[in-house]
Amino acid sequence: MLVQTPALFNAVKGWLYLSAVVTLLIGTVLVYELGTSLIPIGCLGVVIVLTYTRQLNKLPWLCAIAPGVGFGVLMSVGGYLTQNAPASMLIWLVSFVSLFPINNLLIVNQLPDIEADRQGGRRHLAIAYGDDMAITVYSVFLLLAIILLISLVVSAMLPVVSLLTLMPLLLGVVALTKLIELKKNIRRSPKTMAMVVACANLTPLVLSLTLWFK
Repeated sequence: MLVQTPALFNAVKGWLYLSAVVTLLIGTVLVYELGTSLIPIGCLGVVIVLTYTRQLNKLPWLCAIAPGVGFGVLMSVGGYLTQNAPASMLIWLVSFVSLFPINNLLIVNQLPDIEADRQGGRRHLAIAYGDDMAITVYSVFLLLAIILLISLVVSAMLPVVSLLTLMPLLLGVVALTKLIELKKNIRRSPKTMAMVVACANLTPLVLSLTLWFK
């Protein structure tokens, strides 16, 4: 939007500063009310936001996991802690089920923009190692999410009903066949890109709903 309407720069910059101040105030209140356990999560989130565009975008592997860490792990664990619940290994493991499909959403969105991103100085997986490697990482992330989910259910750390989370994850599996076929031309299949979006968004939603049965 800014590229097309540069006159909006100052307005966007103002909203950026306002959002940062509001976020800081909310974080301060939460730490005051709930304790210092939220500080590392908040600080890591701020570091990801501040370094993503200029630093992380040039480091392929860190760039690949940054969205999953932010939206999958930090938000899940942070939200859990705000409920005054004690930190546990389970919540960290559960958050990783969301981490992988969220990472995959970024990988797929980067495929059509390889040339534009390269010209912009970025160096994500598809630029550094090629689209085949990016799709391989997508496959591994998806497999890890499925294995982790099933393992947590088999070990009775999650209820059996949590296997319903496999349904949105399978959307990612269906999308994989088109990804292998189209690669960086994946925009030719909006349906496939929509399935990857659904996989990333519905996986944490369905999993969280099934936890009511825990």
